[in-house]
Amino acid sequence: MLSNVFGQSPVYFNKILSSIPGISTISTVVEADSGYLLVIDNIAPGQNNQHTIFLLANTNGEVVDSSMFPGSYKHSMVFPGNSAIRTTSGNFIVSTSRIGVDYHDYGYLKNLNQNLDTLWTRTFTHPDTHCIYLPGARVFNIITAIRQTWDGGFIIAGNYSKDCIQGNTRSYLLKTDSLGVMEWISKYNSIQRISSVITSPDSGYFFPAYYNGQMSLIKTGPLGSIQWSVKINSNTNPSFPTDLAIQDDSNIVVVSGFWYDLTWNWSAVTVAKVNYIQSSKVWEKNYYLYRNFKCISLHQTASMHTLPDASIVIGGTSVVYDPAVSGKSEHKGVMLKLSPDGDSLWARYYGYGPFQHGCQFEHMISTADGGFLAVGFYYPNAPSRPWLVKMDSLGCDTPGCHLVGIEELSARQHGDMTLYPNPFSHELNIVLPNGPAGATATLYDMQGRMLYQSRIPEFLHTEHYTLQTHDLPPGVYILQLVTKEGATHVGRVVRM
Repeated sequence: MLSNVFGQSPVYFNKILSSIPGISTISTVVEADSGYLLVIDNIAPGQNNQHTIFLLANTNGEVVDSSMFPGSYKHSMVFPGNSAIRTTSGNFIVSTSRIGVDYHDYGYLKNLNQNLDTLWTRTFTHPDTHCIYLPGARVFNIITAIRQTWDGGFIIAGNYSKDCIQGNTRSYLLKTDSLGVMEWISKYNSIQRISSVITSPDSGYFFPAYYNGQMSLIKTGPLGSIQWSVKINSNTNPSFPTDLAIQDDSNIVVVSGFWYDLTWNWSAVTVAKVNYIQSSKVWEKNYYLYRNFKCISLHQTASMHTLPDASIVIGGTSVVYDPAVSGKSEHKGVMLKLSPDGDSLWARYYGYGPFQHGCQFEHMISTADGGFLAVGFYYPNAPSRPWLVKMDSLGCDTPGCHLVGIEELSARQHGDMTLYPNPFSHELNIVLPNGPAGATATLYDMQGRMLYQSRIPEFLHTEHYTLQTHDLPPGVYILQLVTKEGATHVGRVVRM
């Protein structure tokens, strides 16, 4: 069994919680003293109302305690990802959104102790309180993220219907004290969506969002006023999901999406590193994480964490090609690890049951043993089931999975592909097996780590394509070519 960076034996599991009846998903997770707090959105059998369930699980993913959010409401839901935290006092704060019996959306905070007893709750009606009683008012207010602040209070990110007009969505930051009582709110008329927020060293806040017509990292002061913004996604069609993390004492990293093929609605990942002392972008890089990095739920989500060595880990959901059936694909949980400078170290996908059964990661955290825990749902048909995957520091959910990458690539080979010269020195030529077509070429080392990737656009109108590999060290590599139609071709090459 692999050992992790802390020298402990890693815990592995990949399981569903079959004891939870009805339609369920784990929307977010927080590490506890001896396990995890799991926050579940659930629709019980025979009901239409959605509820929020809180579970305590041990380090093996076994449920040891549970409670439900009571009250009179139509639906209770948790925005996936950054909606729960553990406070410095050891308790939990969970932000939820509820549709009341009046069909208005309200934001809620719930404070739980380590035994899942409720200490207090707070309700946030609507940022524009003057309009909520007007005829036809659309009272829409959802909390998307929460973090604890330096003074023991909380900063909340949310989206709402400005002037209670349906579709007139705007965003805000809301600051509370340690008991959840609002201290101030800063509303942003030029921002329609915020899904993550973190505190800055100077008691201000960072969050990514569309601002002034571009995807940006935004810095505010202690009262939420915008101080500066930096463009973090230079692609033509930037998109959500987004997340961010402090990397060191001067840099922050931000993940966002972009559409690289609007015909097929295929999206990929952009990561940007920003020096927040100088308010400037250090680098920006794109990653084509399997065929399509996206989610199928109402809220696209991505989780980003930085590790003690400043490396970067991203979790989410991608569309992945079936290794056994050409052209077939399904949603899978995915993980991507990058070096501090954004070089790809490894990428993996995760599922439960047969490949044709869909799976989705809603949230991912790094754990005290040096590994990761990702949560979401598994849907063989219906209903969806809560899903947990515990990995070690290499992203493995089973011992030895770091060797599986090459085996998976070999299993996906279809058709013939010509590579020359082989061995090669600085340039590797590919003869595309189906003639001119858009494709992605990726080189992996023998440990399954992605070292090089290049997009081959359709407009080149050529059957030959040359990879420039001057920075690649000598060794044996696996080249994977995925065409626009989904056919996968694999070959082994040697760099002299």
